[in-house]
Amino acid sequence: MALNEVDENEMTLLWRLAEHLNREIQECLTRLNIDAQVSMFRLVDIIHRWKRDINKMERDHPHGVHAIKHIAYQAFWIRKLKPTSNAYRIKDLEEAEARDSQVSPAKEIVDINERLSILVAIRYMMRFAEKGLYPSTDAEIAEGSTAIDPDLLQDYLREYMYFPHRKSAMPGSTYDNLIHNQRYRTFGPHHLAHIFDQVTYGAMRLQAERRKTANKGGG
Repeated sequence: MALNEVDENEMTLLWRLAEHLNREIQECLTRLNIDAQVSMFRLVDIIHRWKRDINKMERDHPHGVHAIKHIAYQAFWIRKLKPTSNAYRIKDLEEAEARDSQVSPAKEIVDINERLSILVAIRYMMRFAEKGLYPSTDAEIAEGSTAIDPDLLQDYLREYMYFPHRKSAMPGSTYDNLIHNQRYRTFGPHHLAHIFDQVTYGAMRLQAERRKTANKGGG
């Protein structure tokens, strides 16, 4: 169903979810010290297409859709439909204002949507971890899920995104490559899902090994 064909109740839901996504994006922009314009209409379109994808997967997979796929598909539509534009570092805007001139077009952050897609996804990954919504690597865990220590996941995500530099997202880092590939290569939601799955599984295995070591030490 096209966006202009949805009924009033569905449109109300789409706008509510889009407003929530906008808050996440605005929080990321604030942390990055970036000023930008965000199109609410494009956010509604993102939510519409994301929900359509999730609904289809739920029909195809009656046992449920992995939390990572929810996150990855939304990230894909953020980078695909590009709701954010005219993105500049606040510092550059202030310096231009002090000179009583326009900020240089070369200062525009043209890959802001690719960056936001990853940063928003990480925020959701952290939130899902806190709620214990990831499959467990321990088959004996009831209900097949266990919470990942959010601090451990955050540290693991940071090292994974910075790899191989470990200290920052320099050119050639996982994060830098993700931004480049999303912008200039064929890059689907399944690619993001695989990457986020690897990070989540790695963090869970690290947590399991640490617990095993701690239990041996205590024994």
